[in-house]
Amino acid sequence: LALFASTIDVTNGYGNITYEYVHELRKHKDISLTLFLPKNEAELGHQLIADVNARYCLPPYIFRARPWNIVPYFCPPDVREFDLVHSLFDFPYCFSAAVSARRARKPFIMGVQGTYGVLPLTWPIERMMLMYAYRHAKEIIVPSRFTEEKTKQYAREILPIRIIHNGVDYLRFQKQVDSAAIREKYSGKKIILTVGGLRNRKGHELVIMALARVRAQVPTIAYV
Repeated sequence: LALFASTIDVTNGYGNITYEYVHELRKHKDISLTLFLPKNEAELGHQLIADVNARYCLPPYIFRARPWNIVPYFCPPDVREFDLVHSLFDFPYCFSAAVSARRARKPFIMGVQGTYGVLPLTWPIERMMLMYAYRHAKEIIVPSRFTEEKTKQYAREILPIRIIHNGVDYLRFQKQVDSAAIREKYSGKKIILTVGGLRNRKGHELVIMALARVRAQVPTIAYV
C-alpha cells in the first residue's frame, strides 16, 4: 500500500487521523505499508510510528494552486512496486497520488475530510486538479452523509462515494484528564466545551444562539 498524506503531526486533525490509521494498519501482517509525506515533514521531526516505511518526497503543501507552485505535483513518485495507491485526504496530495497511480496503472482510492474536498472545487485550477483525482478514483471515502452531499453538489458528477465514519479508539478517551486549570479559571461555572476548528459547518454559532435560552435557566453557564 502506498499511502499519501500531508502530515503525521498528531497535534492537528489530518496528522492525528494519519497517525491512528497507520497505527492500526501495521497490526495487519499481510499489509506492507509505505507512507509518502512532504519533504519538510522530516525536518519538522514529527513522531513516526516504529517500523513504518516513510518516503519524504512530496512537494510542500499548498492551499491555493498557482502556475508557479503546482509543477512539482505533476511529477509524483514512482509507485509501480505497490498494489494500491491511497490518498488519505483530498486536495492537494490526492492529485499527485492519482497521477502516480494512473502512470503505474494501479488502482487508486482517496479520502475526503470536509472543507478541502469541496472548497477547491470553487476555484479553477484547484477544481481541475481535484476533479482529476475524483474521476480516477475507484472509491472516494467520506466520513459523513453531509460530506457526501456537498461533494456531489459541487462536483456536479456521479462519483463512486462510500461513507465510512471515522474510527474512534474508545480506550483513548477513557483516561482521566486533569481539568483543574480550566475549572479554576471558570470557578463556579457550568462549562460547555467545544473542541474543533472554527468552521461554519461545525455549528459553533448554534450553541452560541442557544445559550441565550440556556442562561435563562442556568445563569452560571460558560461556553469554552
